[in-house]
Amino acid sequence: MKQKFTRFLFLGGMLAALLNSGCNEDVTVSPFENMTLLNIRLTDAPLDVDEVNIDLQSILVKGPGGQEEIQLNTNAGIYDLLDLQNGIDVLVANAVISLDEIRQVRLVLGEDNTVVVDGVEHELKIPSGSQSGLKIQVCLDLTGMPVYSLILDFDAAESVYQLGNGRYQMRPVIRVVNPDARCN
Repeated sequence: MKQKFTRFLFLGGMLAALLNSGCNEDVTVSPFENMTLLNIRLTDAPLDVDEVNIDLQSILVKGPGGQEEIQLNTNAGIYDLLDLQNGIDVLVANAVISLDEIRQVRLVLGEDNTVVVDGVEHELKIPSGSQSGLKIQVCLDLTGMPVYSLILDFDAAESVYQLGNGRYQMRPVIRVVNPDARCN
């Protein structure tokens, strides 16, 4: 009986709060109402080498038309993409942003990218990785989303190539994992 009475009081209080919220003309809007905590996570598909290390420096996002660009709080550092396989991912950047839509994510890399094959470390060249960054097109509507985690699959198996001179190069293949953020 006591449990039913407590539930009745709780439901009554909720109903009263709902009714009062419609009549209050002095309602203040929170400055965080149109904000989203955006998390960028990175994962990888398997490759038959010891390590594929990228030197992540920063992550930026762009809104529609590319007019507004926001640099996220990036966990800069060397990431071995092969540590991010089989459902494992890592948070590489986040920020509270005011964009309603994101159309591009850009990963800016440094110069310390390497691949380790049979215990031997080799330089890994990534054309335009440090200049303009690796650009990933997204079609992400953040309207009404207080928190969103975007997962990027950096496919090392399709990205890393050994050239005829024995050097290694990366032509990055990065996929958006989230179905609601992919562009058709």
